[in-house]
Amino acid sequence: MDFGVDASTALASACGPGALVGLPATLTRTNYRMTATVTDDAELGFLTPPDLVSLLRKQPELRQQLLTILSAKVAHSEQVTKALLRKEKPPRLEWEPA
Repeated sequence: MDFGVDASTALASACGPGALVGLPATLTRTNYRMTATVTDDAELGFLTPPDLVSLLRKQPELRQQLLTILSAKVAHSEQVTKALLRKEKPPRLEWEPA
């Protein structure tokens, strides 16, 4: 099936302060490959899956935030899939951290 997108097509999204990149891969312990360009000063961190589990145990209030983030990503993925099936431009992920 041709979705009008191939491996050379960039699916760009803007990330703001506090953004989590590669979260689904961290949770599923799979590889996540991407290229990122920073336009302002930035501080980056890396969490292994065990580090993330430990953090969520120590700060249970983060669990709800994580669930909100993942829910937004699932909803966005569904919108992108529908747009690609209709051969339309995929929507951008519009989500701001609480």
